[in-house]
Amino acid sequence: MKAKFPIIQFLSALLAGHGLAATVPYSEDFEGAVGPEWSLSTVNNAHVAAFTKFSGRFTNQAQTLTLSGLTVGTSYTVLFDLYVIDSWDGNAGPDYFKVVVDGTARFRETFSNYNGNPPSQPQTYGGSPDVGRTHLGFSGSYVDAIYRTIEVPFTATAATATIAFQGENLQDVSDESWGVDNVTVQTSTSLAATTVASVALPTEGGTTSDPIDRFSVTATRVLNSTSANAAGSYELRRSGADGVFGNGDDTVLPLVPSYSGGKVVSFLVTDNPLQPGTYRFRTIGLLDGAGLPVTDFVRVFSVTDPLVGRLENLDNNTLEQATALPMTETPSGSGFLTALRRMLTTGDLMPRPGIGSRCDWRRMRSGFIRRFTCRTGQERIW
Repeated sequence: MKAKFPIIQFLSALLAGHGLAATVPYSEDFEGAVGPEWSLSTVNNAHVAAFTKFSGRFTNQAQTLTLSGLTVGTSYTVLFDLYVIDSWDGNAGPDYFKVVVDGTARFRETFSNYNGNPPSQPQTYGGSPDVGRTHLGFSGSYVDAIYRTIEVPFTATAATATIAFQGENLQDVSDESWGVDNVTVQTSTSLAATTVASVALPTEGGTTSDPIDRFSVTATRVLNSTSANAAGSYELRRSGADGVFGNGDDTVLPLVPSYSGGKVVSFLVTDNPLQPGTYRFRTIGLLDGAGLPVTDFVRVFSVTDPLVGRLENLDNNTLEQATALPMTETPSGSGFLTALRRMLTTGDLMPRPGIGSRCDWRRMRSGFIRRFTCRTGQERIW
C-alpha cells in the first residue's frame, strides 16, 4: 500500500502533462466533445432551443474542471451559465448549488423554482433569473430557470486548480437537477471594470416628491462582502441653502447598508423620509468580489414636496411637532376643505376632509396618531 501513493502522484503528474489539465484563460461551451480537463463527459442536448447543449444534468455529484498554468497570488474569475431545472425548493429544501475551488466553497447559494415566478419559497442567491421561471423542457410539471454569467472570483494558491460545480441536498435527477454552460476562467484584471449598473433613486438631475426611506444599488458583478457592508463605502449628502456640495453647510445622512451576496446592496436611510432639498449619493472605494475597485459612482437628485400635501418632517413624534398639512377648499367656494399627506407606508396621496375655513390638520408618525383642529375650539384626535 505504501508503494502505491508515490505511483499515483507520478501518474497524476504524467497525465496532467498530457492534457488532462487545461490552461488559463479557459473557455468551454460544450457544443463539441467534452475535454479531458472535465471529470464527467455527460452532456445534454434534449432542449437546445432553450438551453443549447450543456454539461449536465446532474444532482449532487460534482462536475470538476482541472486547470494549470495559474500564477500564485493572482485573482481569477470563473464565469458560467447555470441551468436550474425543475422543482428546486430554495431555502425550504434547502437546495444548494455551489462552486468549490481547491476544496474551499467560493459560492454556495440556494435556488428556488417551485413552482412558478415568483416561487413559493425564497432563495439566498440575490439575482433574478435571466430566463424563466417558466417551463423550458424536461418535466412538464415544473418550471426551470437560467442564470447567465454567474461570477465566482478566487485567488490561486498553486499553479494548478480544481473547480468543482456541485448540487447539494437535491432530489433525484427527474425532480431537481442542474447544468452548466459557457464556462470561462480568466484573470480578474482582464475583465471589464465593475460598475454600478443601477440605483433605485431618481435619475441624474431628476426630482421626486415620493418619500424615500430606503433604496438599493445594483453592480455589474458580485461585490466584496466586507466592503459592501461598510458604511464608509458610501455617502449620502444634502447640500445647504447655496446648493453647492462640499462646503460647510452640507449635511451627511447616515446610511445602513445591507449585503448578503450577489450584486445588490440595500440601504436604510436612518433619518427618513428624505426632506426637500438636493442630494448627492456616491460610492467611495467600493470593491468587487475579486478585490478590485468598483468604478466610482455619483448620483445627484432632488426631493420636493408634492404639489398638494407635504412630506413628513423628521421631528413629528408629538402632536405639537407633527407635520402640518395645508388645507385646500375643494371645490372653491364650497366650504369643504381637504388635506393630503404623503405616507411612507403606502406612498399614496390620501385625502382627509374637514369642515370650516380655519382648521389645522396634523399627523404624527409614531402610532399614526392624527389631530384635526378648528379655531372655533373644536378638536378631534384619533
